[in-house]
Amino acid sequence: MGKIITIGGSAGGGGGDVSSVFSRTGIITAQSGDYKASQVTNDSLIPGATTALALNELGVSTSDNASDINTLQTNNTGVNTGDETTLTIQTKRPLKTVNSQSLEGVGNVVITVPALTKISSYSSAVINNFNSNALTNVPNMQLTIASNGNYSFVSTINCNNDNDEEVEVTLAITPISSRNITLIDGTVQALTAGVQFSFVKQLQFDTQKKKQDQTLQRDFILNGLIVGDLIDVQLNTRGDNVDIDNRWLTGFSVS
Repeated sequence: MGKIITIGGSAGGGGGDVSSVFSRTGIITAQSGDYKASQVTNDSLIPGATTALALNELGVSTSDNASDINTLQTNNTGVNTGDETTLTIQTKRPLKTVNSQSLEGVGNVVITVPALTKISSYSSAVINNFNSNALTNVPNMQLTIASNGNYSFVSTINCNNDNDEEVEVTLAITPISSRNITLIDGTVQALTAGVQFSFVKQLQFDTQKKKQDQTLQRDFILNGLIVGDLIDVQLNTRGDNVDIDNRWLTGFSVS
């Protein structure tokens, strides 16, 4: 028989089998509960877990035995502690947006495309000897506003003039309701329902060349139009005859 070694007693002599551990005698083998986490100092059991902090990260307590520790190590896949929220995560990295809508989350980002309103008139009928000494509506060049908004207009008239003369062209509005509008120079104009107003501040001039066809094409901007307003192209030929055909008037508004 070897010498008896008493755990926690004074150091004894030489080797031999341990005859008593935790009150067990005979050939002693380790059993569950013999060792606690606080006694683990060997990296071979839990690589890197040599400190209380490392053990705590694995969920090991000082009452766990070797078997408990091994199970925790095997099953440890990382657990969200719940201290992060979607907002705190988002603040830690830049976010991308489309039309100021975040790309976070599920579903589709809806992109709203502005609606385009187009109104147009056209006539190829020839009008011979169109003659006026004042701004006068051109037949078949009237539009009715179909959607509230600010409009850009393009007018086109094919002209044939037998004299060297200037022709004035502009737009006019017959408002559906009485209201104020702002003209191109910033001044305010009071409109009366049903009374036509000519935009002389947008008046344009073209010189007709003798015995030659020429196209009058002009762009106009009219803001604050509402449904039901009437828009006309007007000409003043200053008393000369002008043959006109192929007349277009197109308006665009984005809302």
